[in-house]
Amino acid sequence: MKRSTILFMLTVLMLLTACKFEGKIVQNPDSVEFTGSELFGRWILTSNIEDSENSKKLIIRKIDLKDDFSAEIEILDGIGYKTVPGNWKIKEKQKIGAKSFNISLKSDVVLTFDLDATHREIVSLSVKEVNNKKMLTSQKDSFEKE
Repeated sequence: MKRSTILFMLTVLMLLTACKFEGKIVQNPDSVEFTGSELFGRWILTSNIEDSENSKKLIIRKIDLKDDFSAEIEILDGIGYKTVPGNWKIKEKQKIGAKSFNISLKSDVVLTFDLDATHREIVSLSVKEVNNKKMLTSQKDSFEKE
C-alpha cells in the first residue's frame, strides 16, 4: 500500500510540474513577423568584408532569393568570387546529430548550397528589423535588401 501511495504522489507531482512549465514557453521578443514575398530579391552583405576575410574562409557577398525557393549565392572563397545555385526554406527546423543524440535548431531562413560535389553549406539566418528595414542576419554577418 505504501508503494502505490508513493507512486501515485510522484505521478501527480510530475504532472503538476509539467503543466506549470508548459505555460512558461514564450516567443522570442526579438522575432519579426514577415512573409515569404518580403524576402524575395537580392540581399547584399552589409558587414565589412575585410573583417570577414580574417575570420573565416567562405564569405557570402550576395544572396538572390527567388520566389520558387531557389537561390543564387555569390561567394568569395580561396579562389575568388563565384556564383553557386542553392535553395532556401522559411522557418525550417534543423536536426544536427545522430538518432540517439541530436540538437534541434530553428531559423527564420535556412540557405543551402553546394560548394562542390562533396561540400554542402547550410546557413541559418534570422530576420531582424533595424531602422524599420528588414535585415537577414547570421552569427557574424548581416544582409540588407537591395
